[in-house]
Amino acid sequence: MQKNLTIILMILLYSCGGDSVTNPPIIDFHTDDQNFINDLVSVNSMLDTETIENGITKIEVDTEGVKFFKIKKLYMGSMNLDSIPPSIGDLDSLTILMLNNNKFKFIPESICSIFENLDSLAVDNNEICTPALPTCIKNTTTIAFYDSQDCEIGYDEEDVDFINQLI
Repeated sequence: MQKNLTIILMILLYSCGGDSVTNPPIIDFHTDDQNFINDLVSVNSMLDTETIENGITKIEVDTEGVKFFKIKKLYMGSMNLDSIPPSIGDLDSLTILMLNNNKFKFIPESICSIFENLDSLAVDNNEICTPALPTCIKNTTTIAFYDSQDCEIGYDEEDVDFINQLI
Protein backbone atom coordinates (compact mmCIF):
# COMPACT_ATOMS: atom_id res chain seq x y z
CA MET A 1 0.00 0.00 0.00
CA GLN A 2 2.76 2.39 0.95
CA LYS A 3 4.54 1.58 -2.32
CA ASN A 4 1.39 2.39 -4.33
CA LEU A 5 0.93 5.65 -2.42
CA THR A 6 4.51 6.70 -3.19
CA ILE A 7 4.02 5.95 -6.88
CA ILE A 8 0.77 7.94 -6.96
CA LEU A 9 2.44 10.86 -5.19
CA MET A 10 5.32 10.89 -7.70
CA ILE A 11 2.91 10.78 -10.64
CA LEU A 12 1.00 13.71 -9.16
CA LEU A 13 4.17 15.76 -8.71
CA TYR A 14 5.30 15.18 -12.30
CA SER A 15 1.87 15.88 -13.74
CA CYS A 16 1.56 19.20 -11.86
CA GLY A 17 4.23 20.85 -13.93
CA GLY A 18 7.54 20.17 -12.29
CA ASP A 19 10.17 21.62 -14.63
CA SER A 20 7.80 22.97 -17.29
CA VAL A 21 8.39 26.50 -18.59
CA THR A 22 5.84 29.07 -17.52
CA ASN A 23 4.99 31.94 -19.85
CA PRO A 24 5.13 35.47 -18.47
CA PRO A 25 1.80 37.24 -18.21
CA ILE A 26 0.77 39.17 -21.31
CA ILE A 27 0.58 42.91 -20.78
CA ASP A 28 -1.64 44.79 -23.19
CA PHE A 29 -1.82 48.45 -24.12
CA HIS A 30 -4.18 50.71 -22.23
CA THR A 31 -7.57 50.87 -23.95
CA ASP A 32 -7.09 54.43 -25.27
CA ASP A 33 -3.64 53.62 -26.61
CA GLN A 34 -4.81 50.39 -28.27
CA ASN A 35 -7.76 52.25 -29.83
CA PHE A 36 -5.31 54.78 -31.29
CA ILE A 37 -3.16 51.99 -32.77
CA ASN A 38 -6.24 50.34 -34.28
CA ASP A 39 -7.50 53.67 -35.65
CA LEU A 40 -4.10 54.49 -37.16
CA VAL A 41 -4.07 51.15 -38.97
CA SER A 42 -7.63 51.62 -40.22
CA VAL A 43 -7.00 55.09 -41.72
CA ASN A 44 -3.66 54.14 -43.31
CA SER A 45 -4.19 51.05 -45.44
CA MET A 46 -0.47 50.45 -46.03
CA LEU A 47 0.23 50.13 -42.30
CA ASP A 48 -0.02 47.20 -39.90
CA THR A 49 0.00 46.94 -36.12
CA GLU A 50 3.50 45.45 -35.99
CA THR A 51 4.98 48.38 -37.94
CA ILE A 52 3.31 50.84 -35.58
CA GLU A 53 4.51 49.00 -32.49
CA ASN A 54 8.08 49.11 -33.85
CA GLY A 55 7.83 52.91 -33.74
CA ILE A 56 6.53 53.05 -30.18
CA THR A 57 8.44 53.53 -26.98
CA LYS A 58 6.11 52.42 -24.21
CA ILE A 59 6.02 52.63 -20.47
CA GLU A 60 4.54 50.07 -18.13
CA VAL A 61 1.86 51.37 -15.80
CA ASP A 62 0.54 49.52 -12.78
CA THR A 63 -2.83 50.73 -11.53
CA GLU A 64 -4.24 48.84 -8.57
CA GLY A 65 -2.50 45.62 -9.61
CA VAL A 66 -3.50 45.88 -13.27
CA LYS A 67 -0.49 46.29 -15.54
CA PHE A 68 -0.66 47.80 -19.02
CA PHE A 69 1.46 49.78 -21.48
CA LYS A 70 1.00 53.41 -22.46
CA ILE A 71 2.61 55.09 -25.46
CA LYS A 72 5.40 57.44 -24.34
CA LYS A 73 7.10 58.16 -27.68
CA LEU A 74 5.71 57.68 -31.18
CA TYR A 75 8.08 57.64 -34.15
CA MET A 76 6.09 57.49 -37.39
CA GLY A 77 8.41 59.53 -39.62
CA SER A 78 8.90 58.63 -43.31
CA MET A 79 6.18 55.97 -43.34
CA ASN A 80 4.08 57.37 -46.19
CA LEU A 81 1.15 58.01 -43.84
CA ASP A 82 -1.68 60.24 -45.01
CA SER A 83 -3.97 60.40 -41.96
CA ILE A 84 -3.72 60.66 -38.23
CA PRO A 85 -6.87 59.72 -36.32
CA PRO A 86 -8.55 62.04 -33.79
CA SER A 87 -7.81 59.44 -31.11
CA ILE A 88 -4.26 60.88 -31.01
CA GLY A 89 -5.71 63.23 -28.39
CA ASP A 90 -6.27 60.30 -26.02
CA LEU A 91 -2.56 59.48 -25.64
CA ASP A 92 -2.10 61.25 -22.33
CA SER A 93 1.38 59.77 -21.66
CA LEU A 94 2.81 60.82 -25.04
CA THR A 95 5.84 63.12 -24.79
CA ILE A 96 7.48 62.77 -28.21
CA LEU A 97 5.53 62.71 -31.48
CA MET A 98 7.44 62.39 -34.74
CA LEU A 99 5.22 62.50 -37.82
CA ASN A 100 7.65 64.19 -40.22
CA ASN A 101 8.20 63.21 -43.86
CA ASN A 102 4.73 61.79 -44.50
CA LYS A 103 1.73 62.91 -46.56
CA PHE A 104 -0.53 64.44 -43.91
CA LYS A 105 -2.85 67.13 -45.24
CA PHE A 106 -4.24 68.08 -41.84
CA ILE A 107 -3.79 67.45 -38.14
CA PRO A 108 -6.88 66.77 -36.03
CA GLU A 109 -7.88 69.41 -33.46
CA SER A 110 -7.84 66.69 -30.78
CA ILE A 111 -4.03 66.92 -30.70
CA CYS A 112 -4.48 70.06 -28.59
CA SER A 113 -5.58 67.95 -25.62
CA ILE A 114 -2.06 66.47 -25.38
CA PHE A 115 -0.07 69.35 -26.90
CA GLU A 116 1.18 70.68 -23.55
CA ASN A 117 2.51 67.22 -22.60
CA LEU A 118 4.68 67.06 -25.73
CA ASP A 119 8.38 67.74 -25.31
CA SER A 120 8.87 67.33 -29.04
CA LEU A 121 6.54 67.48 -32.06
CA ALA A 122 7.78 67.04 -35.61
CA VAL A 123 5.29 67.40 -38.45
CA ASP A 124 7.61 69.00 -41.00
CA ASN A 125 7.80 67.83 -44.62
CA ASN A 126 4.16 66.87 -44.97
CA GLU A 127 1.45 68.45 -47.12
CA ILE A 128 -0.37 70.45 -44.44
CA CYS A 129 -1.25 73.57 -46.38
CA THR A 130 -4.69 74.33 -45.02
CA PRO A 131 -5.15 77.43 -42.89
CA ALA A 132 -7.36 75.34 -40.58
CA LEU A 133 -4.60 74.28 -38.20
CA PRO A 134 -5.43 73.11 -34.68
CA THR A 135 -5.53 76.14 -32.40
CA CYS A 136 -2.62 74.94 -30.27
CA ILE A 137 -0.34 74.83 -33.32
CA LYS A 138 -1.76 77.99 -34.85
CA ASN A 139 -0.91 79.88 -31.66
CA THR A 140 2.77 78.90 -31.94
CA THR A 141 5.05 79.61 -34.89
CA THR A 142 2.64 79.32 -37.80
CA ILE A 143 4.94 80.88 -40.40
CA ALA A 144 7.74 78.43 -39.64
CA PHE A 145 5.18 75.63 -39.69
CA TYR A 146 4.10 76.37 -43.26
CA ASP A 147 7.70 76.83 -44.42
CA SER A 148 8.38 73.22 -43.49
CA GLN A 149 5.45 71.81 -45.50
CA ASP A 150 5.43 70.67 -49.11
CA CYS A 151 2.77 73.10 -50.23
CA GLU A 152 2.16 74.05 -53.80
CA ILE A 153 0.14 77.21 -53.71
CA GLY A 154 -1.98 77.65 -56.78
CA TYR A 155 -3.91 80.77 -57.51
CA ASP A 156 -7.52 80.69 -58.49
CA GLU A 157 -8.10 82.04 -62.00
CA GLU A 158 -10.51 84.66 -60.64
CA ASP A 159 -7.82 85.85 -58.22
CA VAL A 160 -5.31 86.21 -61.06
CA ASP A 161 -7.87 88.21 -63.08
CA PHE A 162 -8.54 90.45 -60.07
CA ILE A 163 -4.83 91.09 -59.53
CA ASN A 164 -4.34 91.88 -63.22
CA GLN A 165 -7.24 94.33 -63.16
CA LEU A 166 -5.86 95.89 -60.00
CA ILE A 167 -2.47 96.46 -61.64
